[in-house]
Amino acid sequence: MEKPPASTISLPTPRVYTVTHASNTYDFRLFSPASVSKATYYIDNNVLRPSAPDVAVRLGHDSSSPIVAAARFHLFHSDFHACIGDPTDAGKDARPAHFEKVEKLSRGLMHSRYGFALDGAKYMWVRFYSGHGEAEAEASALSMGNMRLVQDEGSEGETVVAVYISASYRSVKKKGTLEVAAGTSVDVERFVVASIMGILEKQRRRRAGSVKTPGRENV
Repeated sequence: MEKPPASTISLPTPRVYTVTHASNTYDFRLFSPASVSKATYYIDNNVLRPSAPDVAVRLGHDSSSPIVAAARFHLFHSDFHACIGDPTDAGKDARPAHFEKVEKLSRGLMHSRYGFALDGAKYMWVRFYSGHGEAEAEASALSMGNMRLVQDEGSEGETVVAVYISASYRSVKKKGTLEVAAGTSVDVERFVVASIMGILEKQRRRRAGSVKTPGRENV
């Protein structure tokens, strides 16, 4: 399959993805309104293959699609690393995959914060309970799964880059909704997807902490 090229193209309009459970209990698909029958991204959550990324973001509908971003976890650490590109591709024409640390900045469950730096800019995922603006209008104050990604603009304050809204517990198929702001480059969007899906997968493994997989991170 042809490898997707590196891209710094900015997204002209906000991208809204519906995150749904795949047939595999641990995997997910991200659908855009423009393509409700074929997913834009497939989230391949690995719990059995020690050499593979813990989270692989695949550009396409299923687990055979090419990897465009990934996350790796570490034993007994809340932090993890994410990258743009395919870290499993060692071919001479492969795009180098440089991992960046996604650091958990707070230890409290109610106010989780994860920070990372990408291309010289600083970002932070922040848990929130009450929505602000159209993107967060459907957020439930009772949910602990809502996250807002902000970029530190220094003296100019913060800019919201993405918002993840957790679906109602009554929803069987839908996991949540991810909105990425207009003007976000394709590469940054892919890192955004890898980082938020990494956070969600770590939370799932923490809840299922009694199930241990040799050689993998479960906390």
